[in-house]
Amino acid sequence: FKEVDKLHSSLLKELEGYELQKFEEWENDSVDAAREKLKMRILRRQEKTGLIKVNFDPALVRLLRETRYFLLLGDSRLTVPDAALEIYKSVDTYRTWTGQLNDIVQKYNRVLTELFSVEEPLLEDRIQKMDTVLSPGLTDLKWRSKAEIPDFIATAATVVGDVSGVVDVMKNNLKAISGILNKWCQTAL
Repeated sequence: FKEVDKLHSSLLKELEGYELQKFEEWENDSVDAAREKLKMRILRRQEKTGLIKVNFDPALVRLLRETRYFLLLGDSRLTVPDAALEIYKSVDTYRTWTGQLNDIVQKYNRVLTELFSVEEPLLEDRIQKMDTVLSPGLTDLKWRSKAEIPDFIATAATVVGDVSGVVDVMKNNLKAISGILNKWCQTAL
């Protein structure tokens, strides 16, 4: 029985050492990388398509998720680094912002992809206004720009939402006109 107890103690010590080693690796790799990711712009334009996307790096998502799990674990041996806790304090803010930005991006990309080439000149000035409003998110605003982001989101949501609404009306009118013309074509004159 003593041998089993020694083996158990030895194995437990090795597992604790391994756990501590992995935690330190996580701390060194993830926290510093995530802190750098907060310096990235909030939006990014895709080169091939010209469409935009929210630029919230998966490394940040991972750090926020893992920090949450470490806090839920509540293990006194593993103290969550202050830098990770500092980033984690804003988890709800980041979640809200990414959700709102994803909505804006989805509407913007839908406007660009759903318009026919003959419709684009009708909305050229509005598309230009959308691009102007979204420009700070593509060039200046970083995830650390906490004071400016809410105003940017509010303005972008209004402008992009208005243009998206106009496109929806245009598409619905086109669909209605097409339906009427199809009925006329089916009926012999």
